[in-house]
Amino acid sequence: MKTIWAYYIIAVFSCDLLFVSPASAGHDEPRLIIIGNSLSTTHESWPNLLREIAPRWNIHVMAQNGRTIRDFSIPRDLWTTGNTDETVIYFLGSNDILQLNDVAHTKYRLQSHIAFLLERNFKVLLIMPPIFALDEDRFGASIASHRALFESFRSSDPNLWVYDIDHVWDSAETRDGIHPTQSLSMRIATAINWVLALNIR
Repeated sequence: MKTIWAYYIIAVFSCDLLFVSPASAGHDEPRLIIIGNSLSTTHESWPNLLREIAPRWNIHVMAQNGRTIRDFSIPRDLWTTGNTDETVIYFLGSNDILQLNDVAHTKYRLQSHIAFLLERNFKVLLIMPPIFALDEDRFGASIASHRALFESFRSSDPNLWVYDIDHVWDSAETRDGIHPTQSLSMRIATAINWVLALNIR
């Protein structure tokens, strides 16, 4: 692992879209692309903390507040092929749960996104949405059905891993039942780094 003595975070906000480029990451560093929603966009979110604990990753955040699986489109700079050294962390789904989106259509969109990435030789870490501490009568069925959808992708491809973020999630450490505090974000970053270390060589 290379030692990076210093790094800079350049954040450019455009229509709530957050792109972060570590200036010190060299061209030889493996690119880690993060697709997500507001759980991955704030200054204290887990991607920024992952930079601190695992500077070997050249992290690119392609996340947007309010984004759902149903309305997400793969960024054009991921359309290239032969990305064998690059990894995508796919952390969408919480807004589909909150909007009570139809799971059948969400499944179709998620399948198309994952197939697109795998066909272009990305390694993909699919993050299951947590069990939010929300109104059970209103959101309970949506949480359960969307989590079951993510679980169905497990062991479907050797370059696709599914991680249940609920292993480290604690709703008591969120600001509103949904968005993590910095301490919870650090636990998420640590857990994701552990999963990557197990699977990415």
